[in-house]
Amino acid sequence: MASGPNPNSRQSARSGDADSAGLQIDRIDTGCITIRLSGVWRLHHGMPTARQLEPELTSSSSLQRIVVDVGALKQWDSSVVNFLTGLKERCRTGKITLERGGLPEELNRLIDLADSSLASRQASPAGGQSATESEEQDKFGALSTLGAYVDFIGSVILAVGAAIAGRARYRRIDLIEVLQSTGANALGIVTLTSYLVGVILAFMGAVQLQRFGASLFVADLVGVAMVRDMGAMMTGIIMSGRSGAAFAAQ
Repeated sequence: MASGPNPNSRQSARSGDADSAGLQIDRIDTGCITIRLSGVWRLHHGMPTARQLEPELTSSSSLQRIVVDVGALKQWDSSVVNFLTGLKERCRTGKITLERGGLPEELNRLIDLADSSLASRQASPAGGQSATESEEQDKFGALSTLGAYVDFIGSVILAVGAAIAGRARYRRIDLIEVLQSTGANALGIVTLTSYLVGVILAFMGAVQLQRFGASLFVADLVGVAMVRDMGAMMTGIIMSGRSGAAFAAQ
């Protein structure tokens, strides 16, 4: 329906720019209005919002239907999606039918997606009984996790005790394979990594100790650091990364 001389129509657009975001409201009758979007809808300051339609939605108690027309819309981005999603939410609150049959299919899909995301956020527990139930579920989840840890530690203790007492049942070939994987097979990579770490530590220590005339203590630095700390730490990291990952994969 053309909306030129209609006395019941209102138009809101940025003046001075024919390609700016245009919003025109045409009242067809007491029970229906048409919202026409025109121009270029790109995110910028001062964009029309669904909140600006509150006077139109609340001025008449007989309003039952809103028709959206985007035939004059040239370009659009998420600003149109935000506007129509807010309009759909206000229509739902006021029990007004929003007709979107004339919108492009991709725009309708984006509106439905944004509306479902908004509905899921609103349905999240915010207070009252729902918040209490959520807190109880969190507590039960934490207790369940703690119980799983306790059960694992208890199983390990029982298995170690059975092994010490000679009552553990296992395949000897599996034990030999594990010892070989964590022992002889890992010796090469552990030795190489420890050697490289020792070389780096010696180089960095020599550079710093040379300033104080204490280059003689580089050997002591490398030996003590590798034997007491770095050697054991690097071995543990390599064993957990190499052999542990191999056990998990197997």
